[in-house]
Amino acid sequence: MTIYLDSAVKSEIESILNFSFVKGITTNPSIIASALKKDEVQWQEILDLISWISKVSPGEIFVQTNSDEYSEMYKEARYLSSLVPKRMVIKIPYSLNGLRTVASLKSEGIPTAVTAIFDPVQVYVSAEAGASYAIPYYNRMKKESLDVSKSIPEMLNICRNSGKTKLLAASIKTTQEVLELLNMGILNMTISFSLIEQIMTNELTRKSIEKFQESLKVKGL
Repeated sequence: MTIYLDSAVKSEIESILNFSFVKGITTNPSIIASALKKDEVQWQEILDLISWISKVSPGEIFVQTNSDEYSEMYKEARYLSSLVPKRMVIKIPYSLNGLRTVASLKSEGIPTAVTAIFDPVQVYVSAEAGASYAIPYYNRMKKESLDVSKSIPEMLNICRNSGKTKLLAASIKTTQEVLELLNMGILNMTISFSLIEQIMTNELTRKSIEKFQESLKVKGL
């Protein structure tokens, strides 16, 4: 299982880097705006944040393009990729221009992740375009009353058959949803800092540890 931290908050990233099982950082425009606490940000602020993340985190960094026009999307993606070669994965929302951009970047060896996916056919098209990752929004799919128990395994099967595209689940809100995805065979997830904290704690485990400590008190070392 590969876990990514879905955050651009420096304190959260610094805290999670102590745990080697978190393999990288994923962001999107909303996450960056929240981290910078602004509705409108300057490009330089985003670049400074990306630079900082690249220095403290040794894993992959997912950054999303902001334009919806092909020429601008392509230009932006190539520039972002040049900031952290080999470790930068360009997130691109599913659209005609987005898929065209993915295909262009694939020819240059630039990793991409097609995001905002809700349907297995979107995964198929993304894989054919050359995406390194396809990112379904799990919780949002459930809110839209989509049959995730059918769709997610279908998406996973498409990725396995492609042999080149990985399924990376996003929009995961609870530990129960993590378990649901694991039971469907999903091994790549990006989750929030608060959810990672929940996964790493358990009330029954805490009480058991307290009992151990009460049973034997050791002084000195």
